[in-house]
Formats: sequence, structure tokens, C-alpha cells
Amino acid sequence: MKQHRFLLFSWFALILMCAGFSAHAQNAPQASVDRNSINEGDSLTLTITVEGSSDDAPDFAVLKKDFDVFGSRQSTQHSLFNGSLSSHTEWQTTLSPKHTGQIIIPELAVGAAKTQAIAIQVNAANKNAANDGSEPVFIESQVDRNAVYVQQQLLFTVRVFVAVQLEDLQLTKPEFDNASVKQLSETTFRREINGTPYAVHELTYAIFPQQAGELTIPELVFSAVEATRARSLFDFPGQGRALRRMSKQIGVHVKPIPKAFSGTVWLPARNLTLTESWSGTPQHLSAGESITRSISIRADSVLAAQLPALEQPTLNNAKIYSDQPTLDDQQDSVTTHAKRIENMALIPTQPGALHLPETRVIWWDVDSDSEKVATLNGETLNISPGAANNNQPTADAPPPVANLPTDSVTAPQVQSNTITQALGNGDTNTARIWQLVSAGFATLWLITLVLYWRARRAITPRTDNVIDQKNSSADSDAAAWQALTKACHSNDAAIARQKMLQWARVFFKRSDLRTIDQLRTLSADGAFERELQQLDNRLFGTMPDSGAWNGENLLRVITQLKKQLADKPQAEATLPPLYPVS
Repeated sequence: MKQHRFLLFSWFALILMCAGFSAHAQNAPQASVDRNSINEGDSLTLTITVEGSSDDAPDFAVLKKDFDVFGSRQSTQHSLFNGSLSSHTEWQTTLSPKHTGQIIIPELAVGAAKTQAIAIQVNAANKNAANDGSEPVFIESQVDRNAVYVQQQLLFTVRVFVAVQLEDLQLTKPEFDNASVKQLSETTFRREINGTPYAVHELTYAIFPQQAGELTIPELVFSAVEATRARSLFDFPGQGRALRRMSKQIGVHVKPIPKAFSGTVWLPARNLTLTESWSGTPQHLSAGESITRSISIRADSVLAAQLPALEQPTLNNAKIYSDQPTLDDQQDSVTTHAKRIENMALIPTQPGALHLPETRVIWWDVDSDSEKVATLNGETLNISPGAANNNQPTADAPPPVANLPTDSVTAPQVQSNTITQALGNGDTNTARIWQLVSAGFATLWLITLVLYWRARRAITPRTDNVIDQKNSSADSDAAAWQALTKACHSNDAAIARQKMLQWARVFFKRSDLRTIDQLRTLSADGAFERELQQLDNRLFGTMPDSGAWNGENLLRVITQLKKQLADKPQAEATLPPLYPVS
């Protein structure tokens, strides 16, 4: 009995030691800051995170050499996911740098472990600031550059400075008809201006202009109510003075696609790379064996929807089956990070050398303002003969069909045998009679289908004309264009197709325009025709969610087509009828 107790105690102690070691291994602390670049007089927030629970607080004393430290806050959060309970502990403290230049937040001890060091850039304060600290509330905005290419990322930052207590704070968002917007970050920090401390609410947006020319960033409106101390219990809340501030309007020049660009898909980006991976070992591949090749495109300062689809090679001795790509957008406080992963199954059809050609993506480096090409070198695979097995499916053979339940097969067989016996136990003449009967039913079905189609064609135009007449007064060109623009910005293919046809009916003054084929006939533009084809492939193709379609590209092409038709003389802009009479 004592021996059993000793063994149980030993096992229990071993489990506790393993659990303690696991918790210690998972408690490696991580340090992060809300901003890596700040101005003199600003504050930043330092966060220390430890997975699991910890009673050891970070030692912030080493920070006082280069920063003023404004207290710290500790919180522990618990979460339950898939039946597993996890937790993490955070410490947050506010730091204000004592000097400009690069300052290193050193490694901070949390128990026996330490965090990583972080570099902070502190810039000199702007001596020509619009406010000298005399205004209790003001707003400022800025862009990172005054000129960009079409579809190039433009950073727009707005800051609201508040030195008094406010309630019901609201700030409008930037909206455009010819640009898409994505919010990157939102943070709050402290800044001191001529001895006046301000709470600064900063928002950063990434703007992607879709049309060359002048882009106007409108004024943003900040509104709030100044909080007042209640003089009695009968005072109603919200009786403070209403405040309203507006940012300045900013103009940015949007340059067209440079003539030096030789690619087919315009892509202004930073740090674009191509990488590949395989699901197995490609050099040990046999004929008829499948392997998956994954190619990743990564780039900064663009959205994943802007990354182009890769051109699939045509191989004489292999089959390629592409899966739908994976699009992923990430972001930080200064830029966007896009990734596109294309997976393709490669099945060699015969042994020997299989040459995979080079993969190329042509893009425009906005930092060097020049064209660059990202490449994956071609490679040759040595394909071994397949296993000598007649039951092995070939590359062209369809996948095997799953075995059906016995009941689902028996009933049709019984029915077929009954019909055969009734017609003469399956002799040749009876089989021919049965074939003639089947052909007669098929012919009647086809005749019915043709008559229905002709009747529908005769009725549909009159119905559409009634609808168009009811809505013609309400559908203006501007309203239809705004609806199309909104659908393209949201990258909704189905809505964009519908709104495009509505706009085309108004723009071309053709109430009988109802299909994409009719619109393609009206435009006679190669780029527009390709966008229409991609749109239909997205909606009705074998891979409707392939991601190859981009609403921003469609809007850009339609905008160019609209401008070209508007610039033509009236005689040239007059279009032939959709249904010419011979």
C-alpha cells in the first residue's frame, strides 16, 4: 500500500514539474509599442505581454534614463477556444522621450526572462506648427507625398488635439468617388505644446487613387461637446458648449501609368517577392503521381486584390489543375502588406524531363520610380516511370466515383428489366422501338424549349421598356455612376455587373440594353472586353471565387472609356443600333 502511494506521489510531482516547465517555456515576454516614430513632446505606449499568468512585474526603472515614465497598468485576460483555456497578462506604461534622435528601449526583465529591445525614432518638434498651444481643441492633417501614380498608396493622417474634457466626440471619414480607402491605424497619445498638454487622437488611412488627375482630400469635420460640471442635481447632461473643427482640404496630383511600364497589369508597390513551395519532393516524382506547387506573391503598399494572377504554363507532358488563390491583407501603422498564394496540382503524364518555365511578375517600384521584374527560375524535373499497375488512374482519367449504396442501384435495374420484358425480353426490334420512343420524347422536349425561348424573347423587351420608362426620370447619369463606383470599390462582382448595366443604359441612352454581350458590342474596346470577360468568369466560371477579378480595375477601364467617348465629336460618338434592321 505504501509503495502504491509513493508511486502516485511521484507521478503527481512529475506532472507538476512538467506543467511548471511548460508554463515557464510559454511565458517568454514580448514587448511592443504603438508607434516607432514620434515627435518631440509626444508620448508612446509600451506593452509587455506574457502568455499565461505571471506574478513577476517588469522592471521599468531602466527606462527613466531616456524617458519620463507615467505609471503602469496590469490586466489579465482569459479565453476559451475549442475547449482549451488560455490566458495572457499585459502591462502597459506611457513613455515620453527626454531627447530627440534614436532611443533604444532596452531589454526588460520579467522574472527570469527578458523582452527584446525596441528602437524608437524621436523627431524634432515642428517649430512652424499652426497652433502654439493657445487653442484648447484643434485638428491637423497631412499626406506623406504630394504626387502619386494611379493606384499607388497615399498615406493620409489626421490628428485631433484636445486639451479640455470633451464628450460625444465624432470625426467624419474621408470618402471618394475615384479612390478606395482603407484605415490603417487609430491611436491616442500625449503631446505637449508650449507647456500645454494635449491628448492627441491620430488616425491613418491608406488611399488608392483610381483615376489620373487631381485628387482632392475633403475637409474632415470633428464635433464634440465640452463637458461642464453640473451645478445641481437637476441639471441635464450634455448642456456643454458644442465644438466643431475642420481639417484643411488637401490636393494631390495623381500621375498616369508611365509609358515605360511594359507589364500587362499595372502594379505600383514596394518590396515585391516571389517564393514557391511543394507539397512533396518534386525531384522524386513519378508519371501519374500528383504534387502541389504553391507560389506566393508578397508586396507592400498595395492590396491583395491588386496582385496579378500568374500565367499558367502549358506543358505537353503534364497536366496542371489550379485551385482558387488565397488573398490576404495585413497592415500596420505605416503601410499595407498584401499576399497572394496560388496552388496548382501538377500531374506528369509520361516519364522523362519535365521543364517548368520561368515565372515572372512585372511591377513598378515606387521607391526607385522604375520598373522591376520578380522571377522564379525555371527548373527541370526528372519524372520516373509510373508503377506498372493497370488499375492506376491516368492523368486524363476522371477521379473514381464513390461506391453507391446497394438500394440506390437496385431500383433502376429492376425498372429497366421490367420494361425490357414487357417489350419482348430485349430482342433487337424491341430495342429499336424503345430508342425511337425516347428520341420522340426528346424531340418534343426540344420543340417546347424553343417555343418557350421565342415567346420569352418576344415578351421581355416590352417588360424592360416599361421598367425603363418608370425609372428613366429617377436614373440620372450621376446617380447611376455613383452606384457603379460604390459597387466596384466594395469589390462585389454581382452588384457591379448589375449597376454597370444600369449605368450603361443611361449613359448610352439605350433602354433596350440588357446583357453584357450587348454592352461589349457597344464599346468595342479591348481592355473593357477583357474586364467584362473576367467579371463573367468570376460570377459564372468554374471557380467563381478565384479572386482574379478586381473591381478597381473595372472602374478604371470604364472611366477611361467614358472619357474617350465624351471627348469624341458627336458624329463619332453616335453608336449603331443594337439590333440593326437588314
